[in-house]
Amino acid sequence: MQTLWQDLKYGVRMLWKKPGFTAIAVLTLALGIGANTAIFSVVNAVLFRPLPFREPGSLVWIANIGTSGMSGATTRVANYSDWRGMNQSFEDLAAYFAFFDYGSYTLTGSGEPERLSGVGVSQNFLDTLGVQPRLGRGFDDEESKWNGRKATILSHNFWQRRFGSDPAVVGRTVTLNNEPTIIVGVMPSSFDFASVFSPGSKVDMLVPFPITPETDKWGNTLAVIGRLKPGVTVGQAQAEFDLLNQQLQQAHPERGPGFGARMTELQERVKGPFRRALLVLFGAVGCVLLHAVRKSPCASRSVPTDYG
Repeated sequence: MQTLWQDLKYGVRMLWKKPGFTAIAVLTLALGIGANTAIFSVVNAVLFRPLPFREPGSLVWIANIGTSGMSGATTRVANYSDWRGMNQSFEDLAAYFAFFDYGSYTLTGSGEPERLSGVGVSQNFLDTLGVQPRLGRGFDDEESKWNGRKATILSHNFWQRRFGSDPAVVGRTVTLNNEPTIIVGVMPSSFDFASVFSPGSKVDMLVPFPITPETDKWGNTLAVIGRLKPGVTVGQAQAEFDLLNQQLQQAHPERGPGFGARMTELQERVKGPFRRALLVLFGAVGCVLLHAVRKSPCASRSVPTDYG
């Protein structure tokens, strides 16, 4: 204990005698600690924190591996409908329109006009993920039809920014792309669509995507997510879909010569692409802090070590 007290006194004395060195040391350590804290917050949010869904380990990303059509990741409405209706592995399958663009909607009739980004989702999208709206409800049957009643669910951030967190916004009619649209719900703060499914973009609202013959004509447009039944593994579901897709190709040759399904745990699909880059960045920033700590006592080598 006496040695520790002497070390502390010596350290304070050296810092007092060399204010320039002290300022540099404190600044270096502060920058290193601050950078590590910021990077760890990002790493924790992206890699370690579970997805904001009920039992996220049961959610699976189902990518189309076919060579025909528009995309090797998305699938067409008809395949999605058959997958959903014929499989035995999943409690349910949900989908969203993968080719949304920022500014695809214009909001008028409620303050200044504003260009917004909206994503079309299947009627069961929130239920499959296990997400409850903070306010209001999900989309109903009428709103999910082709040319059905127009409706939207606002993102939490957009609700706060545009409507000042007003709970009375549910049931209000606004104008989107010159069409009256009812606000039926507000998303919880825990689930921001863009941060999970499209990092780097901004999604202001969800809108219904009709699962109909009309939208099937658009080609491979849907990203598909499934919730496994209890006790079913990804491998078992994959094996079932391999057989199911062979049957569908024989029954529907008009859909193209090759389509299938590749299954990945949703958490891995969302977080996997960022894991290596973030860990490398975290390690680099950690080295900066380590270097700062190591450099701080260097000045003591040129001064006497008498504690007296």
